[in-house]
Amino acid sequence: MAEHRTRDEPRQQPASTGAADARTIEQTITRQSLKAKDHVEAATYLNGLNDVDIGRALKGKKAAQIAAINATAETSPGLGKGSNVDKLTKRP
Repeated sequence: MAEHRTRDEPRQQPASTGAADARTIEQTITRQSLKAKDHVEAATYLNGLNDVDIGRALKGKKAAQIAAINATAETSPGLGKGSNVDKLTKRP
């Protein structure tokens, strides 16, 4: 059956799966930020991921990029020393 709506009515969006969609969005933005070397955005979105996903996102990244993300995390409002991304990007 065809959907009947006026020209100005927006289309109904499919129901979201909630947390799964949000996680996928965060992972996508994280990958894009890392690729663009946008360390502020990368640190922010990495911090929202779990430890396993952070490890996956950083796998294969150069030490210099990880160090830059760590430095950004330590000084960014809302993150700072002790944030999840700070802990997981520290060099031993």
